[in-house]
Amino acid sequence: MRDLVERLRDEDARLDELTAGDRSVAVVLSLSFRALAPGIRLAFQTLGLHPARDFDVHSAAALLGTGPRQAETVLEQLVDAHLLQPHDCGFYAFHDLVRSFARRTAGAPDGMAPDERHAALRRLVGYYCVATDQACEVLFPGRVPLPAGPWEGTDARTPALLNCDRALAWFDQEHYALLETVVAGHRLGAHPQTVHLARNTSFYLNLRGNFEDFHRMGTLALASARVLADPKGLRISLSNLAVADWKLGRFGEGIRMAQEGLEIARRIGDPAGEGFCLDLLGLLHSALGHLAQARRNLEQGIRLHRSTGYDRQLAEALSNLSTVQSWQGCHEEAAASAEEAIRLNRKLDIPEHEAVAYTDLAVARMGLDDPAGALDCLRRARELLDGTRMPENVALVLALSAAVRQRCGDGERARQDAERALSLVGCKATVLRQAAVENIVGRFHHHRGEHRRARELHERACERALSIEYRMEAARALHGMAEAEEALGDPVRAARRRRQAEELFTLMGLTPDGTRRAEPGGSVPHQPGPLVAGDHPVAGAAAGGVRGETVADGERRGEEETGESERQGGEPDHGVPS
Repeated sequence: MRDLVERLRDEDARLDELTAGDRSVAVVLSLSFRALAPGIRLAFQTLGLHPARDFDVHSAAALLGTGPRQAETVLEQLVDAHLLQPHDCGFYAFHDLVRSFARRTAGAPDGMAPDERHAALRRLVGYYCVATDQACEVLFPGRVPLPAGPWEGTDARTPALLNCDRALAWFDQEHYALLETVVAGHRLGAHPQTVHLARNTSFYLNLRGNFEDFHRMGTLALASARVLADPKGLRISLSNLAVADWKLGRFGEGIRMAQEGLEIARRIGDPAGEGFCLDLLGLLHSALGHLAQARRNLEQGIRLHRSTGYDRQLAEALSNLSTVQSWQGCHEEAAASAEEAIRLNRKLDIPEHEAVAYTDLAVARMGLDDPAGALDCLRRARELLDGTRMPENVALVLALSAAVRQRCGDGERARQDAERALSLVGCKATVLRQAAVENIVGRFHHHRGEHRRARELHERACERALSIEYRMEAARALHGMAEAEEALGDPVRAARRRRQAEELFTLMGLTPDGTRRAEPGGSVPHQPGPLVAGDHPVAGAAAGGVRGETVADGERRGEEETGESERQGGEPDHGVPS
């Protein structure tokens, strides 16, 4: 029996295993299948091609090439024949064995012709292109839509996705189907549809923090775009894959993608795409500690966004620039950049991005020695964030709130914020965000005199940051480890960690205390300031995707100064795919 169970894990093998003697489920299914009217038989085979385990009336209608009402009639007949199971919310599902049987009969010599199977799948891909267009329009306002081509299935009826809750619930339900439909489209050679659908799906994946799936979609989209030799689609696919690389900590690969995208944008005269790629390069270079290069890229991108009137991307770039400016100790400039980003996001009605900009402003306020102003910014960010969508953003705000409240003497609320921040990044967060939050909370524990706990968190952050060459967080972690070791009575280890931190700060053009070095032949026109970690997400309302985050570190115990320079700063992050 154990051997049989092992073999049955392979869906296609199950039917063969259960065909012997009295176990012949295939015989029972065959009898039920032959009892169907010819048209319903064909529908049964066609529905078996659906890549998802369950599906609704609308996607079934697209596969069948009918309207939703006709599809519902067919589905109910299959339910009556015990070949299909009804689920909640108007969804239906095949048992795995029944689906395997449907696919096998569809591919049999007397089943569906290859052209029929391919046409049905193309209709499904086209349907999902249109449906995701509608969902993205609701969830990600301001995104630049790509027009759907005259593809099969684009005239299919779609569900009414009239508000964010409905659109997000639809994406959640269709998540698996969308991933597998992109794969099917690429295999079919439906390359324009693959690029289109992968892009739309990436906005949602970025919002939900499913970055491995985001990267998988980006890889398929790029492969299809290269087949098409479509420069615009290629530029978009390269940019989106670079966003996924950023979220996964693959900075070098992301730079390669963004640089190729930048060259294409300049070649075809696409200033909006050029600006987006410059933003990405700034984001990726900042993660590697190339702060001067990052700032140049971001400022170039901002000039392009102002000239093209692309306010959504301008707001994103300003948030990212604010982070780099804080890292360099330019807190007044950082505050100005964040304030402009707040105004733009409020005008565009993108609360998630507005929250990120408020987080950036909080970091700048801390650098300007304004903890009350920083706490007010963090309160506003909390009010704007929906923790169920991007909990790692909430974690960053909570970690920063803990640092600021500790400085203001509100120790109990600070402790609660710190604990919740760690719980939110414990399971589903990027390595970048985990390292940032662990560093901030590590410093929080250091100032409470809990040095072993501080060392533990900084060591964890250091390991994460070094694994992806994330220099800023690695330097902050090493600095925190040095302080903890010294407090625990090990000056030798503390000195070694401090030297390692100083080496990284020097590579980033910062002084050993984390402030900006004077440029050759001149001086830094700002008072040196503190820095710490942060990170922005990708995404848009969804885009996600993808938004920005920042981190500030440095606190007081009650009203007493700790005597150390605060270390504040943020971490840029792209809010949404291209």
